[in-house]
Amino acid sequence: MTRIELHAQEAQEDVVSEIVLSLVRMITTRTSALNNFHLALTGGRVGTEITQALIAHPLVLGCKSLHLWFSDERFTSELTERNDSVLSHVDENFKPHVHRVAGPDVVGSVELATKAYATELDTFTTTRAFATNTLMDVTLLSIGPDGHVASLFPESDLLNHKEAVLSVLDSPKPPAQRVTWSFETINSSEQVWLVATGAEKRVVVDHLLAGTTPLTQIPAMGIKGTESTKLFVDSAAFDSDSADAEDFI
Repeated sequence: MTRIELHAQEAQEDVVSEIVLSLVRMITTRTSALNNFHLALTGGRVGTEITQALIAHPLVLGCKSLHLWFSDERFTSELTERNDSVLSHVDENFKPHVHRVAGPDVVGSVELATKAYATELDTFTTTRAFATNTLMDVTLLSIGPDGHVASLFPESDLLNHKEAVLSVLDSPKPPAQRVTWSFETINSSEQVWLVATGAEKRVVVDHLLAGTTPLTQIPAMGIKGTESTKLFVDSAAFDSDSADAEDFI
């Protein structure tokens, strides 16, 4: 069973604040030593709030040693439907290395987008992988009510694939075509931070903390950072009175 460090806050905005402040501390500390910082962002309601708050922080704005990635993306040219849409209006003022998945306006198929993203990941992280055996400093993942992370859904054949980046052709959530990192890539992160807020996540959080449900049913069960795995929840998703929020599960 994955060892999970549990972080419980009262409200979603408190969860967002804790994550952003923790990321800012890590980014500023590591980049001040002239190291690159590789961060994989996540989509969804809370993921978008985290990204918005992070890139607005004065200590992060203009940090040229920060690389931003997306562990999954919808294969669409409709900007408002993409996870990276939150960064669309800041490109001219905010100049990190932003690594985007190509859409159908750039490449002809989701398979080509997958191949291109895998090449980009390899190009920018190979040296790091050889030196530290990790790809990302931190990967953020929102957990869906069904237990999916990135675009790895319950009962999907992709759960067993070992390639770094995968094409999703039949997502149960629209759009059907997506690009996603595999467990192999996600779990090559030094730290993985799972996020679950809202009452609709309580059942899956209970399953995750119990640690007995197979990952085919709850894909989040298959997540494990090389150094640490953290779970950030609010009171709607987890009853903090039933356990010590600083326990390691």
